[in-house]
This record gives sequence, structure tokens and C-alpha cells, in this order.
Amino acid sequence: MKNLILILFFLSFGQMTFAQGVNYSVRGKYVRPVKKEALAKANLISDFIDGYPTGWIKDYISTEIATTNEAINLSAKGKSIVLNESQKSVLNSTNLATDIVINVLYKSKNSATDEDVNREMVVKMTIIPEVEAQFIGGSEQKKLYFKENLLDKILNLSEKASGKIVFTINEAGEASDIQIMTSTGDEKIDKIMLESIQKMPLWKPAENIEGKKVKQLFELSISGGEGC
Repeated sequence: MKNLILILFFLSFGQMTFAQGVNYSVRGKYVRPVKKEALAKANLISDFIDGYPTGWIKDYISTEIATTNEAINLSAKGKSIVLNESQKSVLNSTNLATDIVINVLYKSKNSATDEDVNREMVVKMTIIPEVEAQFIGGSEQKKLYFKENLLDKILNLSEKASGKIVFTINEAGEASDIQIMTSTGDEKIDKIMLESIQKMPLWKPAENIEGKKVKQLFELSISGGEGC
């Protein structure tokens, strides 16, 4: 249907879904975020992993926390939900935008056989600023900007394009280090995506725990589909 009736759904991470099957999101580049303050205060693994499944675990075999600091791999092992000093040291050595991996080996009860079974749980988290960067004017202005500068232009070319761009909001609130991570396969649409980021108005920069302005990595993604 050529008469495009746009039905907007603004989701928690800035995603919009359109009836014709074009979706987009602009969000921090992470899957599961955690802030340094939460890591600094943690005494238990469950202190910084929301929904940690303590009820599943009968006994611990080992707990490992690993990260990378300035190209140096760091890790520390423990034997319970309680963080030891080495594990706390690894957590406190993390930098913004780096990942930490929590690998837990444990025993749980098999409900069918009532026997103990060895299991593994791996959780990957990304360190994010205490205050994330924000589009000035809020979500409604961001929604309007990307409708006019991205979606309207893309819908004239394709309803099924998929691609991703990564960019940094720097300490001045400017978009920098803009790169195509996944091309749509259409040079015109790739160009529209790049220009929508290049021409963005200033953002309010992210801040660390001391209130200092810091960089934050973001991603813009579009995907085609059947819509809602």
C-alpha cells in the first residue's frame, strides 16, 4: 500500500515501529548496562546483576569475573556469590564502554530426576556513564528529527532495508567517529543514515560519577519487517 499510514510506537530504547514494516532505534551501544557506582558498591554478584537467579543455584563450583583494561586482560575467580577482594579489584579497574563477563559454574537440581546437575551461566555487561548522553529537547524532538531526516527519506526508497551505524557523542555533545557497521546494501540509504547522524543537533553529553563530561558510544539501526 503506497499511502503510508505511520503508527508510532516509541519503545524504551528509542525504537520506533512503523506499520509498513520499517523499524529504527537510536540507543547506547550495549546489551546489558551497568554503572561503575554499582560495581564499586557491590559485595555480591547479585548486587549488580538485576534478576540474578539465586533460586536456581544449589551450590557454586566457581565464579569468574573478566574484563579488559587498556588492552590487558584481567580476571579473578571465586567460589560463591560473595565477591572476594581480587574480584572487586577487577570490577573497580573497569573503564567506561568496556565489557565485563561474569561466568558462573554451579549445581542445580534437575526437576525431572531430582539429581544435581552442573550448569554454566554467562552474563556480559557494558560499563555505561552514570548519566547517559541525551538528545536535547527530549524523546519527542528526537522522534521528530529522525522521522524527518531518516524515516521519511528511507520509506521513499525501501520498506525492507536493514543496516547499522555506530557513532560517539563526545564531551561537547557532538556526533563523531561515525561509521557504518552493517551496510544496507543500498548506497543511497547508507548515505541517508550517515547524514542523519552527521547533521544532528548537539546532545547533552554523558557524565561520569564525578560529574565530568565523557564520551558515550551509540548506534543507529534500521530493520525491515512486516510491521505491527
